[in-house]
Amino acid sequence: PRSVTEQSVSTMSLGGKDDYIYRAANQICKAQNSEANSDYEVAFAYYKSGVGILLHGVQGDTNKFRRDAVRRKTAKYLMKAEDLFNRHLAHENVGEMRWG
Repeated sequence: PRSVTEQSVSTMSLGGKDDYIYRAANQICKAQNSEANSDYEVAFAYYKSGVGILLHGVQGDTNKFRRDAVRRKTAKYLMKAEDLFNRHLAHENVGEMRWG
């Protein structure tokens, strides 16, 4: 079992559909589905959206344990998006900004 300091985001209390984690998870889920269907540009856009929601939301989160868990997840999704971009989109988007 995880300690309280290692609690995952999925086991934490969320504030419902308007909670930033819920909204970000929705975007990440769409990203994963798009990626599974080889729709890499759409997947990358959803990853960017999800990461943006997490980065913005974590700033106002008062729960330290949840903030730490969100930061870990955000780093994971950033790496996933970068990997997807490098493997499938980099050659198509030479000179374009990834995160802009």
